[in-house]
Amino acid sequence: MKRALVIVLAAVLVPTAMAGGAPGVTASTITIGGTVPITGPAALFGSVGRGADAYFKYVNAHGGVNGRKIKYLYRDDAYDPSKTVQLTRELVENDKVFAIFSTIGTDNTVATTDYLNAAKVPQLFVASGATTFGRDYKQYPWSIGFLPSYIAEGVIYGKYIRANLKQAKLAVLYQDDDYGKELEPTKPDTTQEATAG
Repeated sequence: MKRALVIVLAAVLVPTAMAGGAPGVTASTITIGGTVPITGPAALFGSVGRGADAYFKYVNAHGGVNGRKIKYLYRDDAYDPSKTVQLTRELVENDKVFAIFSTIGTDNTVATTDYLNAAKVPQLFVASGATTFGRDYKQYPWSIGFLPSYIAEGVIYGKYIRANLKQAKLAVLYQDDDYGKELEPTKPDTTQEATAG
């Protein structure tokens, strides 16, 4: 998994970095940034930022990406989309990052997607399973998802339940936001795919 992440990151970053002149790219470094909830209701996921930071330090200690060191700047958005927007703008406009890496949460990510795509700043490995981060690639060519879609997860669970728990009764609880809307049982694609053979 780790090696795959470095290979994919290199494939995304190196062509632009080799061209030179990209914000956040020098002859020796590639600066990327991101927001994670270090504090707030989803502070547990702050470990994603700390883990990524540790991993990039490991990669740097082993030669970096194509000879360049990765400088990773991450900021605490407290899982508040308005803070995500503000901090993402600061990372792009003040810190001149090349890319935004692994924003945590659907609402937080969606809040910055239009801005980052308009600015042509790569939005790498979005930490959301919302289908928009695969389905809407023509509208958002600068955004790359990472997690399986929530619909794909539902299909997997549905197939397992159908095969193994014949008498199961199910209820779907979902939050009232873009994340929760992916789980609405009234969506034809969700219900049909989850029950399809």
